[in-house]
Amino acid sequence: MTPEQLPSSVDLLSRTVGHPFLDAQLATVNLTMRQALTLCDAISVPLADLDHQWLHTPGTAMATVLRTAAREPHHNERWGVTFTDLADTCEAWSPAQAFAVLDAITRSRALQAGWTDAIHMVGLWHRQPVAEQHA
Repeated sequence: MTPEQLPSSVDLLSRTVGHPFLDAQLATVNLTMRQALTLCDAISVPLADLDHQWLHTPGTAMATVLRTAAREPHHNERWGVTFTDLADTCEAWSPAQAFAVLDAITRSRALQAGWTDAIHMVGLWHRQPVAEQHA
């Protein structure tokens, strides 16, 4: 995906509601709650400062951040997610999917909600009915 292919009406830094194109891409991404929380912790590049690597291959850029973090001691203790496995997941996404994830991470930070509520509200994680959570 090139910058020209992004919807021209998307203001990634100031919006908290989704954009139909990005929401459609995000709907094809299936993350667990722990994976979504880990991405929110590990990926902190401000979208205003993204270089071309982030725009052209955002999944690879996220994977690089995660693999770098994996070298740190105790990198996966907070949410129990193996960073290298999550990096593989990020690399498997299309550029549009990965950019939608970056957008959702940014929007989740702008919400006045707890982390699990925020990642659910932006579509990074979809809650299961209580009966399915305990199955």
